[in-house]
Amino acid sequence: MKKIIALILIYSVMLVFLTGCSYIDMIIGNNATAGDETGNSGSTGDSDQHKNGHGHTGIVPEGYTGGFSEASCLHEVDGFYWLETYEEVLDAIELLKSHGSTVENKRYGNTVKRSIGFNYEGDLFDVKWCFTYPRSKAEPLEEGKSFFDRRIDEGEFVWFAFAKDVTIDKLVYSYYERYGAFHIRYPYNSTSGLYNYVVDVENVEDLSFDWFGRYDYGVVDQPLEGSYYEIMYQGELVADMHFDYNYPLPIEYHKEFLSTMVVIE
Repeated sequence: MKKIIALILIYSVMLVFLTGCSYIDMIIGNNATAGDETGNSGSTGDSDQHKNGHGHTGIVPEGYTGGFSEASCLHEVDGFYWLETYEEVLDAIELLKSHGSTVENKRYGNTVKRSIGFNYEGDLFDVKWCFTYPRSKAEPLEEGKSFFDRRIDEGEFVWFAFAKDVTIDKLVYSYYERYGAFHIRYPYNSTSGLYNYVVDVENVEDLSFDWFGRYDYGVVDQPLEGSYYEIMYQGELVADMHFDYNYPLPIEYHKEFLSTMVVIE
């Protein structure tokens, strides 16, 4: 009986461990490789400050989450680096491009994985970008150079917006959900037959929001709790925008917000 109980406990611990990392993969994608370096704060440019941190993984310091999780299975595989502005993202891509950085899918000839975001600068929320990358596909960072001044393959810039103010230095030791976060997910695209496929958008004026029950059941102001915004382009689903139900996007700002959509590649 003791052996059975012990096996059950081991199984339970493993299930929690694996589920935690799988949940993170849903948010930031699945980069499956390993490495030895972390970027922590986009505000200082000192991305290598925790390279030899004495934290629980040997890679990141104690309590470091990157904004997502303390799970060692995450940080042993993926690195995170947060930026404040779209302009910083563009500068980062130019540096990555200068070193020949690329992605496995050559469909677009991308330097990074193709993604979308919103360069919104209003007072509703604070936009931030998280660069996620597989550690084993990042060249070592030379001392004195900025984080992106090297080759990093398979990287992706993930857009977030926060209803509550939070600094990057605080965010990387906390969890993005605590700050009324908006973020993007890319569902299966029936036209391309691919997941994480970004639809070509030629005119942002043709973008619109939809959500379950908006027209059929008269749910007119915002998605119901547990649901999400669907970003539509000429009747085609571009992506889902998940949000904290306590901080919906006011309907009078929908067009203004959608007009700021940008494609990162």
